[in-house]
Amino acid sequence: MTETGAVYSSPFPGYVVAEVGGEVVGVLALKWAGQKRPPGEYPIRRAASKYGWRKVLKLFLGLWLLEYKPKPGECYIEHIAVMPGFQGMGIGTRLLEFGEEFARNNKFERLTLHVASSNKRAIRLYMKRGFKTEKVTRSRITQRLFGIPEWRYMVKYLTLRM
Repeated sequence: MTETGAVYSSPFPGYVVAEVGGEVVGVLALKWAGQKRPPGEYPIRRAASKYGWRKVLKLFLGLWLLEYKPKPGECYIEHIAVMPGFQGMGIGTRLLEFGEEFARNNKFERLTLHVASSNKRAIRLYMKRGFKTEKVTRSRITQRLFGIPEWRYMVKYLTLRM
């Protein structure tokens, strides 16, 4: 199993795990204004022993700086990931379908996400699912911390816009 960042001790609406043969191969975490979540459990000590304190602290600093607060009517894809050996098998598509279905059923107007502009494969998937780039942002912080200089904010409108 691959580590995905925060591990939640109990499920909550909008958090989905994809499994194949009992193994976690993908995750989706949705976020919206006013959402109630259990507190996250961050296995810092275990991660630091595996990756080193410097990398773990850099990751948490980056996550804190990149924290996004969704606006009313917005269901934000905070995290979506599929293990490399399982990519291209439709798991990411199914996770996105779940996210869209969840957002529609809960009367959200739009489903949104941020993606690194260099992640062409993910961008193609999102565009295929109806997302459009609304804004491109350059970030010296993420360039320095992660080597990612540019981010796309992508939106899929779920209701008709007048």
